[in-house]
Amino acid sequence: MIQRLLAAIRYCGLAVMGAWIGAVTLAFLAATPAQAVESSIEIHRDQLAKMLANPPKLAIISDRQLNAIVDQMTRFSKRLPTQFFDGIMLKETVREKSIAFANARFMELGLPGLQIVDMLYVGSLASYEFDDLSDVDIHIIIDPASFPGEKVMLRRYLSKINDLNEFLYGRVTFYGRKADFSFYADKVENRIEPGVGIYSLFAEYWPSAPLPAPMRFSRERIMVELKDFIGRYNGLAAAYAKDKRSFHCDAFSNLREEVRLYRRKGIAKDGIRSTENIVYRSLRRVNGNLFRHMEDLELECQNIQASL
Repeated sequence: MIQRLLAAIRYCGLAVMGAWIGAVTLAFLAATPAQAVESSIEIHRDQLAKMLANPPKLAIISDRQLNAIVDQMTRFSKRLPTQFFDGIMLKETVREKSIAFANARFMELGLPGLQIVDMLYVGSLASYEFDDLSDVDIHIIIDPASFPGEKVMLRRYLSKINDLNEFLYGRVTFYGRKADFSFYADKVENRIEPGVGIYSLFAEYWPSAPLPAPMRFSRERIMVELKDFIGRYNGLAAAYAKDKRSFHCDAFSNLREEVRLYRRKGIAKDGIRSTENIVYRSLRRVNGNLFRHMEDLELECQNIQASL
């Protein structure tokens, strides 16, 4: 099944893949007894009714709770996570499992001749900024010169594969942490940022060593801007609850993207211990995870508005 999905993306694009899935669904319905089909329809009607009636979760949080979150986000480790590293070296069990899983996903691409340049262990778990919600991030670097076609098409294809990997393998965990594997057609040196940790699984060294970052955040600003983003989320959720049929679903993704851009600008200006980055990381702890709530509401909104 996985190979068929990948082939659909590779040769036909997402639109045709959707048609293929639709054809499979119709074939299933044709082979299913009428009573079972009617039962399935009733189940889906009930699901739609529940989505329409389901009140979106508001982010209700006190100053005391916000301060506790910020306290947690502004305590930084002086060493790399010991579950993954022995000193500054990635543990062999983590390295072997990462390479084995990444190689299995690479083989599913079905592109003969494509070559892996390296696999990079990146993100907050390759730094002193990790916390209890940090994911395992592995970047699989593909040599673009090994692809005979247009490089822009390869990058688009890999981007779709990364989205599909999230759907198919989103429950893979390393020591209870979500493991994300992403493909990039690039050079290792292009992914290096001074002070940001990048560990090579192939060469077992740091092309870019992690460095403790300077403190460049304002506690007062963090609280003000956290409350602003939380208030804006609550405003969107309340507006969505009033009329789910006509609400602009992309309002949730627009706010998520605005927060991500705000974070990127803050990191570019003041580093990873900037006000903006701490605000972003704190929002992941508001009511479970404010970004996940927005993703869920947007998906629910799209499903409702696509239904009759």
